[in-house]
This record gives sequence, C-alpha cells and structure tokens, in this order.
Amino acid sequence: MLIIVCFVAVMLLTWWQFGTGIHLWVMSLFFLAAAVHEFVVKRNELGTWAVGAEAEELVGQRLGVLQKRGWHALHNLQKPDGGDIDHVTWGPRGVFVIETKGHRGKVGVESGVLTLDGVMPERDAVAQAYQNALFIKNHLTRRLGRSQWVVAVVCLTKAFLDGYQLDIPRPQVHIVKIERLIEFLENYDDTR
Repeated sequence: MLIIVCFVAVMLLTWWQFGTGIHLWVMSLFFLAAAVHEFVVKRNELGTWAVGAEAEELVGQRLGVLQKRGWHALHNLQKPDGGDIDHVTWGPRGVFVIETKGHRGKVGVESGVLTLDGVMPERDAVAQAYQNALFIKNHLTRRLGRSQWVVAVVCLTKAFLDGYQLDIPRPQVHIVKIERLIEFLENYDDTR
C-alpha cells in the first residue's frame, strides 16, 4: 500500500513539475523497479525453499538408517491448520518430532530463541519444534486414549554448534547436529 501511495505521489509531482510527457518514463521506471524487486524476492524465496528441501532430504536419509533397527518415520506431514512437520520418528527410545534447519551460521540461544550469528531468523525453530511436538502429542493422546510423551528436536544440517547438542529447558527442545542425530535418538534417555 505504501508503494502505491508513493507511486501516486511521484506521478502527481512529476505531472505538476514537468507536465504529462514524463509520466510514461516515471511509470516505466516504477514498473521496472517493481519487476526487479519481485524477481529478487522470488529468487530469495526459492533459494530458501531449496536449502530447506535439501536439509529435509538429508535428515530423511539419516532416519532411513533407523528403519533396520525397528524405528519408523513419517516425513513432511501436513497439518490441518497449515504448515507441516518435517519428520516424526518413533522407536524403542520414544516418539520424536524433528524440525530441520539448513541455515548456515554459528548457533546461539537468546531468550529461548535459536540465533544464527547473533541474529534471530525469520522463523523461530525452537517454537516450531515445540508446537509440532505438542500437535503430535495431542493427536496421539486422542488416538491412544492415554498421554504420550513426544520429544521436540531441531536438527541442524549446516550451522556451527559448539559440541553436538544444545538443550533448551523451556520449552524443552533439543538442538542436534545432523552428524549426531542417530546417536541422539538411539541414546535418548526418557527419564524426565
């Protein structure tokens, strides 16, 4: 809306200052700038989507290793209210919801929010993982008729994390590097 108001203001100003002939030049420049902006935004969105898809594929491949050991996994579960859950896996150590992130940068935590190079990303991965775990927990509780504990995990495929795991107590979410994901799942201690 602001862009339209600015466009109208520029058009009125050029008409008042230069007459009607300059309008075509101003409109052409405006539409060229809008097209370039749209191209850059779409390119960035596609790049982000591609990074996420690649990261989810890598985690899916890792989880495939667990199938031979009695584990099961579902990938890219669509939620009725929109959004999706990257991975749900279950086996001898419990039920896990895994939010996959393919961002680069040094991982930190500020006020319970995962940061990369000190900057909070557009989406809060910790909140996503926790909300998805609650969604699956509620779904399983309704289906099973009893409460089912679900562990929230954020799996990082490219970010730098001191050590291989970071635990956030509130909400309880585990941040794990992809190289140690299988080890984390197989060794998870569910005593809470």
